[in-house]
Amino acid sequence: MLNSIQRAILKAYGLSQLTLKSHAVMYHDYDGIYVVCSCEDIIYKYEDGYSIVDWQHPRIIPCWNEYDIEPDEFSEYMYKHFPTLCPDEDK
Repeated sequence: MLNSIQRAILKAYGLSQLTLKSHAVMYHDYDGIYVVCSCEDIIYKYEDGYSIVDWQHPRIIPCWNEYDIEPDEFSEYMYKHFPTLCPDEDK
């Protein structure tokens, strides 16, 4: 089961692949939440007290082992949240 940072990293990865823009995973110490924002919106999050935890960039596939994300967890998350990025298995 994925934790909140892993879900945020996968969301940032999916959004970066769809939009072809880098996305950051940011953390708010006071609220204790992770958010994902595009590279254009980072300055606004900094002003709100967020700090960058991780970057995901288009056309770059990270080593998911570094984030303790198993291949089946990655596939399940991507299929559920970003089906357009998943190859169609019926063809």
